[in-house]
Amino acid sequence: MAHFFEKRDFWGNRLSMWLVVLMAFAAPVCWWSVRQLHLDNEVEKWLPNEHPELRALRWTHEEFPIEERILLTWEGSSINDPRLERLVDQLLGKPDAQGTKRGGLPYVSSVLDPRAALNVMQENGISAQDAARRLEGTLLGVGPLRLRLTEVGRSAIKKTRRELQLATRSKFGLELVIHEADPDLSPLVAIPGPVAEEGGTSEPTQPVVVAVDGTPLEEATVDHDLKISWKGIRIGSPETADIANWLKQYVPEWGEGSALVEDSFFVLGSPVALAVGISEAGLADKAETIASIRAICDVAGIPAGTLHMTGSIISANELNSEVRKAIWNTSYPLIQFHRRSVLLSSALFSALMAYVLVRNVRLASMILFVAMFTAFGALALISFTGGSMNMILSVMPTLLIVLTLSGAIHVVNYWKHAASADESSAIVESIRSAWSPCSLASLTTAIGLISLSTSELSPVREFGLYAACGTMFSLLMIIYGLPALMQMWAGPIPREKPSDQGGWRFFGRIVTVHPGLQSLLVIAVAVALSWGISKMQTETKVIRYFPEKSQIAQDYWFIETNLGGVMPVETVIRFDEQAQRDSTFLDRMELVRQIQEKMWSHPEISGSVSLADFQPVSEQPPEDASFIVRTKHQKRATIIQQRIRDGEIPGARSFYSVAEQSHDLHQPGDHRLNQAGDELWRITAQVNVMTENSFEKILADLHQMAQEVLKLQAGSHHLITGKVPLFVQTQHAVLESLISSFGLAFALIFVVFTITLRSFPAALIAMIPNLLPITVVFGAASWMGQRIDIGSMITASIALGIAVDGTLHYLAWFKRAMSDGSRRRDAAIHAMVHSGPALLQTSAAVGFGLLLLVPAELTLISRFGSLMASMIGVALLGDLVLLPQLVSGPFGRFFEPKQAASASGVSSAELPVIVPVAEAEPVARGVAVPKPHHHPVDPKRKKGRPTA
Repeated sequence: MAHFFEKRDFWGNRLSMWLVVLMAFAAPVCWWSVRQLHLDNEVEKWLPNEHPELRALRWTHEEFPIEERILLTWEGSSINDPRLERLVDQLLGKPDAQGTKRGGLPYVSSVLDPRAALNVMQENGISAQDAARRLEGTLLGVGPLRLRLTEVGRSAIKKTRRELQLATRSKFGLELVIHEADPDLSPLVAIPGPVAEEGGTSEPTQPVVVAVDGTPLEEATVDHDLKISWKGIRIGSPETADIANWLKQYVPEWGEGSALVEDSFFVLGSPVALAVGISEAGLADKAETIASIRAICDVAGIPAGTLHMTGSIISANELNSEVRKAIWNTSYPLIQFHRRSVLLSSALFSALMAYVLVRNVRLASMILFVAMFTAFGALALISFTGGSMNMILSVMPTLLIVLTLSGAIHVVNYWKHAASADESSAIVESIRSAWSPCSLASLTTAIGLISLSTSELSPVREFGLYAACGTMFSLLMIIYGLPALMQMWAGPIPREKPSDQGGWRFFGRIVTVHPGLQSLLVIAVAVALSWGISKMQTETKVIRYFPEKSQIAQDYWFIETNLGGVMPVETVIRFDEQAQRDSTFLDRMELVRQIQEKMWSHPEISGSVSLADFQPVSEQPPEDASFIVRTKHQKRATIIQQRIRDGEIPGARSFYSVAEQSHDLHQPGDHRLNQAGDELWRITAQVNVMTENSFEKILADLHQMAQEVLKLQAGSHHLITGKVPLFVQTQHAVLESLISSFGLAFALIFVVFTITLRSFPAALIAMIPNLLPITVVFGAASWMGQRIDIGSMITASIALGIAVDGTLHYLAWFKRAMSDGSRRRDAAIHAMVHSGPALLQTSAAVGFGLLLLVPAELTLISRFGSLMASMIGVALLGDLVLLPQLVSGPFGRFFEPKQAASASGVSSAELPVIVPVAEAEPVARGVAVPKPHHHPVDPKRKKGRPTA
């Protein structure tokens, strides 16, 4: 039957012409589809919709009207900053004389102002200073540590600054940031009084001064000489107390026996923050919302360089921005093109590599076209299926380009060898030769990718499915697309340059001098590096995907250093109907307050807010109290409860609710979330995200704190939800996905090995060089303290799928040499000579192409490139060092062909590589096809002419 490239249509045209026409029409369609793609990097959507943590979070948002918010602050802000009121008016608008709202942003639904919260608290009978303390670490910050210097320190203040920086760096390893003092601080941080009925405000009270251990200082002044801060400074933390105490005792050599620091303290009320609620319109266009808020801040007199914002909207928008920068980053000049566009740099490198390997501009252009067409086709598939781009899928085009490049280069080499024998049938013969190895290469790579679809994480599943489809599309482009272009754009056949066999033969001899001992040494080193996996830690904090110098990282550091934590954790306390009958509303509120106070004592929680913060402390009447006292307490509790349930207290609905119906958590009917009629109280705590803390440990501490308070109250329960538990579950899913996907890929590829090699022991031994690259690279990364993120975990299955190709085809040469009667070592050297150049070329093409992703500012893309390149490099060493040693030693007997096959000169276990080509000829992705000869290890034997 005629081959596809031998057939013609009714008019006598080659079918390849129609294939080229189809590609020409498809190219603009693919480009248009790619242009329609939108970015979606919301980490909250990574877990499946029915996951218990997501179900609990949705339930919390249903019971309490929680808006998506942006936390906004700026340097130099304070509770009495006049820009605060101007900014609120600009964001929300202001009613005119007729009560019509004028101005405001349609993207903003509400603004939580610390002054308004203080006013409500004071109206409810809470003192001004107590009210301010309740907002500490959420909307009110304490800022840097303020130092009052001694006379010696004050007399040489510039020298004192340098001395404190050097001494602290030497003693604690910290870099102090020292600022000038605020000369008129007191009026800026005085706590405003409640708004009078006439519209004016009462006289402000004195500022809240707090000691380093968190204790309020009565009648203290705010006079100071310097402000200092460092990354990780926390009021009340042991580290802060140690540094502050040491500074007061530190005496420099030039200080004449006197300390430099007299006292240190914090002042509450500078900086301050606004919690800006985002409307549905704002959520639909995050980039425009953020840009509009920044513009409003500029109008209110807040310089852009001093503005700091955090929130999930900010991080999602910045992730989208960083992905775009990986494509084209205008902040770098064109002379630094490797940073201007890491993805395009990889494509340009691919073009250069294609030319270097084929040494022909025409062929290199066709190779580059099919590589780019494959990448755009895979991206178009995302658009056609209604998907969206994310930071994981952003690396897929580069991966497909380098894989297609590798396979296409070797198809061209097939063609050149076939054309040297018969130019008229070269295309057909090259495709027949390439079909089996290229299919095997794509199959193993696709297996590695499709194994990722078992992950719980949606970006990983999508990457696995789309990249696997892209790999098979790459195979079609290599087998049909590229030959069609070659057939339509024929040209002179470049001359082949013979490979240097002497160097490879010498290298083969060196690595197999004592194969058993050498292989044990290599494996021992690999195991030592692999042992680092026991220390492997995962990372799902989105902020860690950005470089330290990025604007968002600087914003997060500023807010956590001066204001409070940025990651919310929600604790929902519920009381069933029996508990409500057995206790008063005020009694239950005090239980909530106790839990909240315990949380506040946690070093990684900066502050918290609940309904109890807006009510004064209510003491339960003593047991011997009179009937009248008890009745008054019960009546007051009933009145407050009724006012809150009737919605008379503004904002209470966000922290208090009575469930109308039951909700399930794990399975239908378990009522683990709540039962109908349960009373629900919400506590929102702010957790630090920039420090090296353990979210899992924090959650365990919060569970214990809640249990300690609620254990004496029958019918009370608690549930911890929010973004912190969501990230913990995502972190678990990253590790579980790494293990499950890699395990599945290993099992499937092992089956392919067993079928191909027709020997279970041989397959097991052959998998060792392909397993070690993954364990060695992950182990070494763990030894160096690098955490495994969602982009890193997908590299294991991909690298395994790519690495096995070289192993299989090295073994093809080895087994043919054994079939011809060679000894194991001679056969191993023979296989090295014939497969070494191909393995080196393809590993260099793929590895260096991926290595160009390292300069990406988004660390997730950068780590993907570095890990993939490292694994491919280690896999190359495994195939060219460890594998020859294994087959040269005692294990080589498992790879020996059966006697019957040997006698006939045909290996029964030989790979399905059918058509021979010239010696040392590389094929797809490390494939080298054996050539027929009588004695493969005799370099003097005359070579035969390649046949069709």
